[in-house]
Amino acid sequence: KEHNIPEGVFVKEVVTESPAMRAGLQSGDVIVKVNDTVILTDAEFSKKIENLIPGTRCEIQVKRLSGDAYYDVTCEVEIGKIK
Repeated sequence: KEHNIPEGVFVKEVVTESPAMRAGLQSGDVIVKVNDTVILTDAEFSKKIENLIPGTRCEIQVKRLSGDAYYDVTCEVEIGKIK
């Protein structure tokens, strides 16, 4: 609240050519929903993602800063498996 960032999970960095980048996520985004579930903490985000089946698709809704205001962006992500 002190920095006027929306509630959610702040994306500090997105690695070049990563699945997150290919899905449209950007550094500075704030993840606020996965599918229809509101996300307020990194623990909630991790739990939600871990419970999704690899190969399925989900929507991640983020708030993205443009100028002085945040706007909504929805990214479609395919759930993968870490090898």
